[in-house]
Amino acid sequence: MELHAIRIKLRESLPSDVFKPQPMRGIAAILLIPIVIVCSGIIIQYSLPWYVYLLLSIVIGQIYTIWGFIAHEALHGAIFQSNFGQYFLGYLGYIPFLISPLTWKFWHCQCHHGYTNFGERDPDFVGTIEEFSKSPVTRLRAMFTPGTHNWLSYIGFFCLFTLEGQYVLWFYKTDSDLADKFGFQRLRAKIETILMILFWILLGIMIGDRASLYIIVLPMLLGNFIYVSYILTQHLLRPTNSDVNHPLQNTISVTINPVLAFLHLNFGYHVEHHLFPSMSHQFAPLVSQALRQNFGNEYVSLPYLTALSLIIKTPRIHFDSETLIVPSSGQKVKLSEILSEVGQQAA
Repeated sequence: MELHAIRIKLRESLPSDVFKPQPMRGIAAILLIPIVIVCSGIIIQYSLPWYVYLLLSIVIGQIYTIWGFIAHEALHGAIFQSNFGQYFLGYLGYIPFLISPLTWKFWHCQCHHGYTNFGERDPDFVGTIEEFSKSPVTRLRAMFTPGTHNWLSYIGFFCLFTLEGQYVLWFYKTDSDLADKFGFQRLRAKIETILMILFWILLGIMIGDRASLYIIVLPMLLGNFIYVSYILTQHLLRPTNSDVNHPLQNTISVTINPVLAFLHLNFGYHVEHHLFPSMSHQFAPLVSQALRQNFGNEYVSLPYLTALSLIIKTPRIHFDSETLIVPSSGQKVKLSEILSEVGQQAA
């Protein structure tokens, strides 16, 4: 069924108000700012056992992650209608990851959603075997991407989101027509990114090494891990394409226990998000239910840990649209076989 018809069919199963902006989610995110300030103040001012600092650091990291997820919704127009409100949440959410909201909107909202799994057109696509053999940048990205079995690929879980933001900003040059098409203000985004880096450096100098570890470094690492683990599992086990952008064919949703799903703001419902990008993730479970009822044979949803395990075990470089390859050995893996192993049928 064509994508337009699928969206119409799903809309018939959903309340009309789920497509309205949800400003209370943005307000709730803003109200978390005092918690970060208090936790940071305790770390700076008091001499406490290391495990107390670690617990406070995890709280800060979780809030950084929530802000990132809220920023994602906001820049899709799902929180506030005003550009000011959207970009305010964008800066709040992405400064911990050193990513300008301008970069994120171009990278994710425009290029990724407009050209999901379209090879070079989608910044999230790692590369083909031809690109891997010719491009040092592709090889470097692959080294940090889980699944390439390089020791750096395991470190990548804790920094890849930030690194990919820098890749899009500084090195993603095949998009010159897309940058013009979408009006990407690359110079402004570079300036904003440099200012973000300087902000964290100056803050670190002011608060000292110990506080920097627990307020800046560890929360950033935690936020990267959560973001990266979702992003990798949601597209990289699906085929590439060059002409059809269809969420039931190029996207996977992942399910996680209800507590983490709540803390992560339903970010695992990714097929649902690609079908209705401007709808808040608050209502994604309703879309998931409608998908299972109407398109159960095409909808792919995996348990989070299962999908993460598959990402770690399988290569990231494409031999062709349906096949992954290990460049060093030439070993090939069919994407359809990967999903069939866990009882799923690829579209």
